[in-house]
Parts: sequence; structure tokens; C-alpha cells
Amino acid sequence: MGGTYLRPMVFVRKRPIGRSKLITPRVKRIILTGATSRPASLALRLLSGGPGSILMLHRFTDHERSVSGHDPHILRATLERLRRERYCLVSLEDMFLTLARSEPLPPRAVAFTLDDGYADQAEVAAPIFAEFEC
Repeated sequence: MGGTYLRPMVFVRKRPIGRSKLITPRVKRIILTGATSRPASLALRLLSGGPGSILMLHRFTDHERSVSGHDPHILRATLERLRRERYCLVSLEDMFLTLARSEPLPPRAVAFTLDDGYADQAEVAAPIFAEFEC
């Protein structure tokens, strides 16, 4: 396995898997490890024939505010991996403007979107995204 990276949000009854009492931590770990493994990444790459990918994230762990969410260290590791594997990290705005002009996106373009505008996104995630210019 290639290590731990951003976990996909797997929903059960509109609740993230991490908050479901029906799924034990061991089952959750197995699902997330499989979903973020190198073979799964390769399979998704073969299946996605589109011009780019948009990854949606939500909350980020912020101990000062007692907020749980994506681990900032895992976000950084994921962005490092995407760079290392030659993905082109672009802003969502650049992706849309490029597509609106009917121009091709760079090969393997990836953009991130964060929903709801929580403070942890600005204070925890934004500086990490800025490091990678995306």
C-alpha cells in the first residue's frame, strides 16, 4: 500500500462513514485503505476519461475549535503524492475558465473544492493549499 492519504467520504444514510455506529473502526479502516490504495488509484485513472478531476472536501481537524475532519497532515501528504505522480494541481477557477474558453486542461488536472466556508478551511487547509499553489 502507498500509505495514508485523504480519505474519501463514503456516505451511509447521508452521514459520513466515520460517524456511523453501524460500521466499526476496523471495517472503516479496511474500506478507506482499499479506496486510497495504489490499485484503486490506477483503476480510477483508467475509468476517468474526462478532462480533469474535482475533489470535494469538507471539514479539517482543528483541535483549538474541537472540530474533527480531514487530517491536515494527510492533506499535505496527498498533495505531495499528487505532485510526485505528476498530477497538475489547478484552482477550481482556472479549471472552469479554461473549460469555458473551450481550451484543453493540462493533462491530469486536479482541482479541490471546499464546501460551507468553515473557519477551519481558511485557517487550517488554505495555508496547505497555498504551499502547493492550488
